[in-house]
Amino acid sequence: MNLQGPKKQGATSKWVPGDSASVLRAIAAWDATSPGNADIRIEQLAERMGVGNDEVHQVAKSVEKLVDAGYVKAIEATHMGSPYNEYLITGLTLEGETAARTSR
Repeated sequence: MNLQGPKKQGATSKWVPGDSASVLRAIAAWDATSPGNADIRIEQLAERMGVGNDEVHQVAKSVEKLVDAGYVKAIEATHMGSPYNEYLITGLTLEGETAARTSR
């Protein structure tokens, strides 16, 4: 079984639902090339990773875990009726940068 989806716009790793490390690496790749005041939405991140629309909620769950763990800087932007917690991701913390470099 091939778990590697199509690569899109800076995708750096294969996606398996629940794989927070690959989400962290994708955020790190975006953060490394983004201007200092940029942000990225979960849907945009999922697209860069080559994740289909039916699995965006899984990316959102991983982002929430990474925010709660202190690896990702983000502004919560969830609105009523949203199918998952939404964030405007603004970058990585120092801990996040370190974890991204050492994750598989």
